[in-house]
Amino acid sequence: MEYSGADLPDTANIPGDIHTTPSMRQNWYAISRWSLFFAIMGFVLIGLMLLGVSQISKMLPMMAYALGENPILDAMTAMGAVFVGIIVLILAVQILINFWQFQFATQLKRSVTYTDQESFEQSWMNYRNLFRAVGIVTVLFLALVIGLIAFAYSLSR
Repeated sequence: MEYSGADLPDTANIPGDIHTTPSMRQNWYAISRWSLFFAIMGFVLIGLMLLGVSQISKMLPMMAYALGENPILDAMTAMGAVFVGIIVLILAVQILINFWQFQFATQLKRSVTYTDQESFEQSWMNYRNLFRAVGIVTVLFLALVIGLIAFAYSLSR
């Protein structure tokens, strides 16, 4: 059964509600530090990938000249702008995912450090958005793989 949040009762002032312990706060603080680390690493890797993508338009013609006749490389050279555009689109989605992870980490750390309920709620909203985006990307990737397998199968007949 899936809960959308709208059908959950407001249990803020009900005795017996979920309680936090010092151990839970320590774990949340550790989670925020690791999440922040991975978000920053993601931003650094995206920056390096953008530097690499900026060089693709210069690299492809040189590779075609050095390797001679190669139909796949010729097609990539002809469609270089489309290839770069697709990679930049993928990196833009990755930036959004890393942004939500960064927001989750910073707001969770703030909420644990200063006992700020609003930051705590916002951090988990960012976490939910993070997993929504990862889920959508996963479904799109699986659809692409299935489509490519079906295309390859149709060519083999």
